[in-house]
Amino acid sequence: MVYEGNGEGMLRENSKLNPVSIYAETKLKAEKEIAETFDNYLILRTSLLIGFGLNHSRNNFHVMYNKLKAGESPKLFSGQYRTPFSLLDASEIISQLVKSDLKEIILNFGGSERVSRVELGELLCKIAGFDKGLIEKIKISDIPGFPAVKDVSLNTEKLRSFGFKQKPLEKAVEEILINEK
Repeated sequence: MVYEGNGEGMLRENSKLNPVSIYAETKLKAEKEIAETFDNYLILRTSLLIGFGLNHSRNNFHVMYNKLKAGESPKLFSGQYRTPFSLLDASEIISQLVKSDLKEIILNFGGSERVSRVELGELLCKIAGFDKGLIEKIKISDIPGFPAVKDVSLNTEKLRSFGFKQKPLEKAVEEILINEK
């Protein structure tokens, strides 16, 4: 959310920064403070982490899953794009990153596939056997005052250039569901 996200898609680490919310502004300020204070840092910019939280924490994916499982309709954005990244994959790669020699670097930290939340919901329905007709498609403009960022999909070539690989989205969602059971 620190990027301009105007629809150019697959944002690189050096893409134009323009946070459109207090949340995004604080993230960017924290990045700058860390870079100015420390010489051994690694900043990971995420786009959309998916999976099931621990200790009663929940993210949008978890809420969507619970609603679909209960036969309820999740409201999902159709015109906003992200690169969802499994919490399982993320934790695995973070474990490898802290053992690496990388430092003083900012990395886009997301999946490799660009999808809308509706497309993610439809994929979840396909894999879990839920009714995709339950998905209520909405636009960002349907929510007054919501920060209108059209595309925050991340180009993760830099991450992969260091040998770190993300699982394909379908395989990642399958793995999330297997680990939930």
